[in-house]
Amino acid sequence: MAHMESKGWFDKTYLSMDELSLSQVRPVVELVHSLQNKDGESFKISLAANSYEAEEAFDYLDDISLTISLLNRDDVVNHRNETGLFTTFYTCGGGYGAMANPPGHSAFAIYTSYRTNVKGYLRWALDSFNANPYATGANPLFVDGDIYLIYPDAPDADTMEAKSSPRFEKFIEGMREVEKLKYLESE
Repeated sequence: MAHMESKGWFDKTYLSMDELSLSQVRPVVELVHSLQNKDGESFKISLAANSYEAEEAFDYLDDISLTISLLNRDDVVNHRNETGLFTTFYTCGGGYGAMANPPGHSAFAIYTSYRTNVKGYLRWALDSFNANPYATGANPLFVDGDIYLIYPDAPDADTMEAKSSPRFEKFIEGMREVEKLKYLESE
Protein backbone atom coordinates (compact mmCIF):
# COMPACT_ATOMS: atom_id res chain seq x y z
CA MET A 1 0.00 0.00 0.00
CA ALA A 2 2.83 2.39 0.91
CA HIS A 3 4.51 1.70 -2.43
CA MET A 4 1.33 2.51 -4.35
CA GLU A 5 0.93 5.74 -2.40
CA SER A 6 4.56 6.76 -2.94
CA LYS A 7 4.11 6.30 -6.69
CA GLY A 8 0.79 8.20 -6.69
CA TRP A 9 -1.08 5.08 -7.79
CA PHE A 10 -3.21 4.37 -4.73
CA ASP A 11 -6.38 6.04 -6.07
CA LYS A 12 -5.98 4.24 -9.41
CA THR A 13 -5.36 0.77 -8.02
CA TYR A 14 -8.10 -1.87 -7.94
CA LEU A 15 -7.79 -5.37 -6.56
CA SER A 16 -9.85 -7.39 -9.00
CA MET A 17 -11.63 -10.71 -9.00
CA ASP A 18 -12.93 -12.68 -11.96
CA GLU A 19 -16.27 -14.52 -11.90
CA LEU A 20 -16.23 -15.61 -8.24
CA SER A 21 -19.08 -16.75 -6.00
CA LEU A 22 -20.27 -14.86 -2.91
CA SER A 23 -18.45 -17.34 -0.66
CA GLN A 24 -15.22 -16.39 -2.45
CA VAL A 25 -15.90 -12.64 -2.75
CA ARG A 26 -16.95 -12.01 0.86
CA PRO A 27 -13.62 -12.91 2.54
CA VAL A 28 -11.67 -10.91 -0.05
CA VAL A 29 -13.82 -7.82 0.60
CA GLU A 30 -13.40 -8.26 4.36
CA LEU A 31 -9.63 -8.64 4.05
CA VAL A 32 -9.16 -5.67 1.71
CA HIS A 33 -11.36 -3.41 3.85
CA SER A 34 -9.38 -4.42 6.95
CA LEU A 35 -6.18 -3.04 5.37
CA GLN A 36 -6.20 0.74 5.53
CA ASN A 37 -3.73 3.54 4.91
CA LYS A 38 -3.05 6.41 7.32
CA ASP A 39 -6.21 8.17 6.06
CA GLY A 40 -8.39 5.12 6.75
CA GLU A 41 -8.77 4.27 3.07
CA SER A 42 -8.63 0.78 1.56
CA PHE A 43 -7.75 -0.31 -1.93
CA LYS A 44 -10.63 -0.25 -4.39
CA ILE A 45 -12.15 -3.60 -5.32
CA SER A 46 -13.57 -4.76 -8.65
CA LEU A 47 -15.33 -7.89 -9.84
CA ALA A 48 -16.22 -9.31 -13.23
CA ALA A 49 -19.55 -11.03 -12.45
CA ASN A 50 -21.11 -13.74 -14.59
CA SER A 51 -24.05 -14.31 -12.23
CA TYR A 52 -26.00 -12.50 -9.53
CA GLU A 53 -24.87 -15.00 -6.90
CA ALA A 54 -22.51 -12.42 -5.34
CA GLU A 55 -25.10 -9.60 -5.51
CA GLU A 56 -25.14 -9.33 -1.71
CA ALA A 57 -21.57 -7.96 -1.94
CA PHE A 58 -22.14 -5.59 -4.87
CA ASP A 59 -22.47 -2.48 -2.67
CA TYR A 60 -18.98 -3.18 -1.27
CA LEU A 61 -17.36 -3.30 -4.70
CA ASP A 62 -16.19 -0.06 -6.29
CA ASP A 63 -16.35 -1.44 -9.82
CA ILE A 64 -18.41 -4.29 -11.21
CA SER A 65 -18.37 -5.50 -14.77
CA LEU A 66 -21.45 -7.59 -15.52
CA THR A 67 -21.45 -10.10 -18.32
CA ILE A 68 -23.78 -9.01 -21.12
CA SER A 69 -26.37 -11.63 -20.15
CA LEU A 70 -26.83 -9.86 -16.78
CA LEU A 71 -27.81 -6.49 -18.25
CA ASN A 72 -31.50 -7.36 -17.86
CA ARG A 73 -31.56 -5.91 -14.31
CA ASP A 74 -31.99 -2.13 -14.55
CA ASP A 75 -32.41 -1.97 -10.77
CA VAL A 76 -28.81 -3.10 -10.18
CA VAL A 77 -27.28 -0.64 -12.65
CA ASN A 78 -29.52 2.24 -11.53
CA HIS A 79 -28.76 1.60 -7.84
CA ARG A 80 -25.01 1.53 -8.49
CA ASN A 81 -25.21 4.72 -10.58
CA GLU A 82 -27.22 6.49 -7.86
CA THR A 83 -24.69 5.51 -5.18
CA GLY A 84 -21.66 6.52 -7.27
CA LEU A 85 -20.39 2.99 -7.85
CA PHE A 86 -18.88 2.17 -11.25
CA THR A 87 -20.54 -0.45 -13.46
CA THR A 88 -19.51 -1.73 -16.88
CA PHE A 89 -20.26 -4.87 -18.85
CA TYR A 90 -18.10 -7.45 -20.56
CA THR A 91 -18.30 -10.28 -23.02
CA CYS A 92 -16.22 -13.42 -23.17
CA GLY A 93 -15.85 -16.57 -25.16
CA GLY A 94 -15.74 -14.92 -28.54
CA GLY A 95 -18.60 -12.47 -28.31
CA TYR A 96 -18.19 -8.99 -29.76
CA GLY A 97 -14.65 -9.02 -30.97
CA ALA A 98 -13.53 -12.46 -32.08
CA MET A 99 -12.54 -13.01 -35.70
CA ALA A 100 -15.62 -15.11 -36.45
CA ASN A 101 -17.90 -12.17 -35.60
CA PRO A 102 -18.60 -9.36 -38.05
CA PRO A 103 -16.47 -6.32 -37.12
CA GLY A 104 -19.68 -4.37 -36.48
CA HIS A 105 -20.22 -6.44 -33.33
CA SER A 106 -17.42 -4.42 -31.75
CA ALA A 107 -19.42 -1.20 -32.27
CA PHE A 108 -22.54 -2.93 -30.97
CA ALA A 109 -20.74 -3.65 -27.68
CA ILE A 110 -20.21 0.08 -27.19
CA TYR A 111 -23.82 0.86 -28.15
CA THR A 112 -24.93 -1.69 -25.54
CA SER A 113 -23.07 0.17 -22.80
CA TYR A 114 -24.89 3.36 -23.77
CA ARG A 115 -28.30 1.70 -24.06
CA THR A 116 -28.05 -0.05 -20.68
CA ASN A 117 -26.72 3.00 -18.80
CA VAL A 118 -23.50 1.34 -17.69
CA LYS A 119 -20.29 3.36 -17.78
CA GLY A 120 -18.48 1.35 -20.41
CA TYR A 121 -17.30 -1.93 -21.80
CA LEU A 122 -14.54 -4.05 -20.29
CA ARG A 123 -12.53 -5.77 -22.99
CA TRP A 124 -10.53 -8.53 -21.36
CA ALA A 125 -7.68 -8.67 -23.87
CA LEU A 126 -6.15 -6.17 -26.26
CA ASP A 127 -2.72 -7.53 -27.13
CA SER A 128 -2.28 -11.03 -25.76
CA PHE A 129 -0.79 -12.48 -28.93
CA ASN A 130 -0.31 -16.11 -29.78
CA ALA A 131 3.09 -17.27 -31.06
CA ASN A 132 2.41 -16.19 -34.66
CA PRO A 133 -0.53 -13.76 -34.89
CA TYR A 134 0.12 -12.95 -38.57
CA ALA A 135 -0.27 -16.59 -39.57
CA THR A 136 -3.24 -17.54 -37.38
CA GLY A 137 -5.62 -16.17 -34.78
CA ALA A 138 -5.89 -19.59 -33.15
CA ASN A 139 -5.36 -20.15 -29.46
CA PRO A 140 -5.76 -23.46 -27.62
CA LEU A 141 -7.97 -21.93 -24.92
CA PHE A 142 -9.99 -19.17 -26.65
CA VAL A 143 -11.91 -18.47 -29.83
CA ASP A 144 -9.77 -17.22 -32.73
CA GLY A 145 -8.87 -13.58 -32.27
CA ASP A 146 -10.52 -13.28 -28.85
CA ILE A 147 -7.16 -12.63 -27.20
CA TYR A 148 -6.24 -9.53 -29.23
CA LEU A 149 -7.80 -6.62 -31.10
CA ILE A 150 -4.59 -5.13 -32.44
CA TYR A 151 -1.62 -6.72 -34.17
CA PRO A 152 2.06 -6.45 -33.31
CA ASP A 153 4.51 -4.90 -35.70
CA ALA A 154 6.47 -7.16 -38.02
CA PRO A 155 9.03 -9.22 -36.07
CA ASP A 156 11.94 -7.57 -37.89
CA ALA A 157 10.71 -3.99 -37.43
CA ASP A 158 13.19 -1.49 -36.00
CA THR A 159 10.59 0.00 -33.66
CA MET A 160 7.43 -1.54 -32.28
CA GLU A 161 4.25 0.03 -33.58
CA ALA A 162 0.95 -1.75 -33.02
CA LYS A 163 -1.32 -2.23 -36.02
CA SER A 164 -5.06 -1.76 -35.81
CA SER A 165 -7.68 -4.30 -36.89
CA PRO A 166 -11.18 -3.87 -38.37
CA ARG A 167 -12.56 -5.09 -35.02
CA PHE A 168 -10.61 -2.42 -33.10
CA GLU A 169 -11.61 0.30 -35.58
CA LYS A 170 -15.27 -0.59 -35.02
CA PHE A 171 -14.78 -0.22 -31.25
CA ILE A 172 -13.41 3.27 -31.90
CA GLU A 173 -16.33 4.04 -34.23
CA GLY A 174 -18.82 2.96 -31.56
CA MET A 175 -17.11 5.13 -28.94
CA ARG A 176 -17.20 8.18 -31.20
CA GLU A 177 -20.87 7.68 -31.98
CA VAL A 178 -21.81 7.29 -28.32
CA GLU A 179 -19.87 10.45 -27.45
CA LYS A 180 -21.82 12.29 -30.19
CA LEU A 181 -25.10 11.01 -28.73
CA LYS A 182 -24.10 12.18 -25.25
CA TYR A 183 -23.17 15.61 -26.61
CA LEU A 184 -26.48 15.94 -28.46
CA GLU A 185 -28.39 14.93 -25.32
CA SER A 186 -26.61 17.59 -23.29
CA GLU A 187 -27.47 20.39 -25.73
